[in-house]
Amino acid sequence: MIGLAKITPGVSGSVLALSFGLYDRGIEAISCFFRDIKSHFKFLLFTGSGIFCAIVFGSQIISFLLQYYYIPTMFFFIGTIVGGIKPVWKQIKIDLSIKNITFMIVIVIIILVLSRCITPNVSFLQLPSFVLYMLVGIIDAATMIIPGISGTAIMMSLGLYPILLSCFSSFIHWSLIYSNLPKLVFYILGLMIGSFIVSLIMNYLFSHYRKTTYIGIFFLSLLSMLMLVKDLVFAFSWQPIFLLSITLFFLGYKMSRYFE
Repeated sequence: MIGLAKITPGVSGSVLALSFGLYDRGIEAISCFFRDIKSHFKFLLFTGSGIFCAIVFGSQIISFLLQYYYIPTMFFFIGTIVGGIKPVWKQIKIDLSIKNITFMIVIVIIILVLSRCITPNVSFLQLPSFVLYMLVGIIDAATMIIPGISGTAIMMSLGLYPILLSCFSSFIHWSLIYSNLPKLVFYILGLMIGSFIVSLIMNYLFSHYRKTTYIGIFFLSLLSMLMLVKDLVFAFSWQPIFLLSITLFFLGYKMSRYFE
């Protein structure tokens, strides 16, 4: 589910990880790997394998669902986000100071302004191949770990999404693996570097500013959900898919509450 969310435009995989109660553990497993190698390796192996398989083999499924069942599919993801926000709210509601709320609203506004200012930049494509693919890996890792940010949407905004898709397609077609091996190596290297650095930052924030960090995650998750709802308001109509959409919304909600 996290992998499918990651490749769905507008949906954040890390928000779903938060909804399923895996976010904190994932951050700890990456940033503090050597403290408990056996436990962290097992967690990263199984969770990472699921995410990897969903990304590689689920792109065609997501494309099909978004093409023919866009509204019900997005309602399902909104349901999972709503279910994940509830436990986060429990963590922060006892310490909602004006200072913390004001600080996080400012952060959200800055993110909104930056997201509006980002435009496709062809200068990225003029970088040396190994630098470009490593950069794509680092950006992809950062958007995977920071809650409320859709990696797919960011990649599309920067004009790097086709490059990311070419990396994923190389894993599906064996004939492409050999020819694209150098690109894959640098992409994976960037992914590992970005994941480690951003996880260290998030682990530090959880250790020293836990309440403030959770407030930030809450606002980013809420923002992510509201942006999805805004897009759906214009696309939604009272059609037979209404019942399916509402059913999938509650299914996503119950699923995230179950895994909490």
